[in-house]
Amino acid sequence: MISKRVINSLLFSTGTALLLIASCKKADINYGSQYVDSKTNVVRIDTFAPVVSTVFVDSFATAATGTALIGKYTDSYLGKVAAESYFELTTPSGTAPTLKASYDSLILVIKPNRSYYGDTTQNIQLNVTQLNEIIGLKNTATTFYNTTSFQKGAVIGQANFTLRPRFTDTVSIRLNDNLGATLFAMLRDKTTEVQNSENFINYFKGLVISATGNTSSVFGIKDSITMRLCYREPTSDFTNERQLSFTLNNNSHQFNHIDVDRSGTKLGDVHFGFTNRDASSYTTGNMAFTQYLTGSMIKIRFPSIRQIAVIPGFVKILNAQLVVRPIKGSFANDSLPAQVTLAATDVTNTIGVPLTISAGSSAATQYGNLVYDFQNSNTNYSYDLTTYLQGQLGTAYDNNLGLLLVPPTPARTTTFNRIVAADSKLGADSRMQLIVYYLSIY
Repeated sequence: MISKRVINSLLFSTGTALLLIASCKKADINYGSQYVDSKTNVVRIDTFAPVVSTVFVDSFATAATGTALIGKYTDSYLGKVAAESYFELTTPSGTAPTLKASYDSLILVIKPNRSYYGDTTQNIQLNVTQLNEIIGLKNTATTFYNTTSFQKGAVIGQANFTLRPRFTDTVSIRLNDNLGATLFAMLRDKTTEVQNSENFINYFKGLVISATGNTSSVFGIKDSITMRLCYREPTSDFTNERQLSFTLNNNSHQFNHIDVDRSGTKLGDVHFGFTNRDASSYTTGNMAFTQYLTGSMIKIRFPSIRQIAVIPGFVKILNAQLVVRPIKGSFANDSLPAQVTLAATDVTNTIGVPLTISAGSSAATQYGNLVYDFQNSNTNYSYDLTTYLQGQLGTAYDNNLGLLLVPPTPARTTTFNRIVAADSKLGADSRMQLIVYYLSIY
C-alpha cells in the first residue's frame, strides 16, 4: 500500500484533479477530453537504482564555529581521527597585582558543550601546548582550515579525566608554574608585553589543546576558553585570593585541525573516478560515507531515471521518495546526524542549494525525517524527490548531476556524527531505495 504521506501528495490536475490514489495501481479512471478514450493508472516502481559514491573534500574552513574540538578515536569504517584546537588569548583587564601580591597558580578552564563522539567511558588525556608561531593567515588564505597548523613549542599543561557529557560543566587544567610566575611578574610590573593585545600575542603567541594516550573520543567545548592567573593580595587584616583572566582574543583565530588516517579501511586505497575525488561505492564494498569533518560526503545520482520516459503510456512522475538506510550495525542510538540535507551538485562536487519541499505558501529545507527503528532494522532518512526528478527528465543523460548527503551548517563542521550507507546492491535491510509513482495512460 502507498503510505499516507505519499497518498497526500498524489494530487495531479490538468484542469480537473485526479481522485486521491489509495493503492499501488489504481483502477481505470476516465481522464477527460485531453486523452479521448484513454484511461489512467498510477504505477509504483522501485527498480531505478541510485548510483552512489563517496566524495572526498581536501580542506574546509573550521574557524569561528563557536566550538573547539578536541580528542581522538578509531573508526572501523573511516580510520584514525584526531582533532585539536588552536586559539590565541588577550591580556587581561582589571587591576594589576600590587608589589605585595604573591603568585598562586595558572589554570586553563574549558567548558564542554555536551557534544561528543566515541567512547567517553575511557579517560581523556589532554596536552596543552604553547605555540612558537603567531596564528595568522598565510599566502592568499582568508580563513583557517582543517589542514592548517602552526609550529608548536613546549607542553605547558596536562589533564586526565572522565568526561560525563551531561554533567561535566568545566575542566580545569593546571599549567606550568614557571610560565605562570613569569606572567604574574609582567602584570605586576606592567611590562610592555602585557600592555595591549598586540604586544601580548607577539609574546604569548597562542595555545593548542590536543589529545594523547588512550583517549578514544572527541568532544566539543565552547569557545569561551579562559586562562586564569590566580594570586594572593594581602591587606591589613587578611589575604584576598584574586584572579586575572586571559580570554579568547579573536574567535576567527580559533580553529580546529583534523587529522585522518584511512589506512586499513575501505577508503584507504580507493580509485577515483573522472569527477572531483569521487570514489564509486563499487570500490568501497558497496558502501558510501558522510562525515564532513573527516572530508567525506555521500553523492547520489539517478542517471537511469530518464528511462522512465520511454515506458509505454508514461505521462508524469507524481511522487518520488528516496529512503536512505544507514547500514545495520554501523551506528548506535543518537550517533547519526540528527539532520541531513540533500544538496544539489554537479561534476565539481560543490555543495549547492539543499532540496526543499512545499510548506504552505513557502518552501522548507528537507532534513531527512530521521527515524530510529532498531526493532525492524528500518532506521532511515527519507526525502521527497518529486520536483528534483521531474527536472532531471529534461536534462542530458550523462551530466553527472547529483545530490550530496551532508549535514547543514554549523553541525557540518562541529560534530563527528556520521552515516555509513549502502548502495542498492548490499542487502534489503540496508539498501538505498528510490520509490517512484508515475501516471500512465493506456
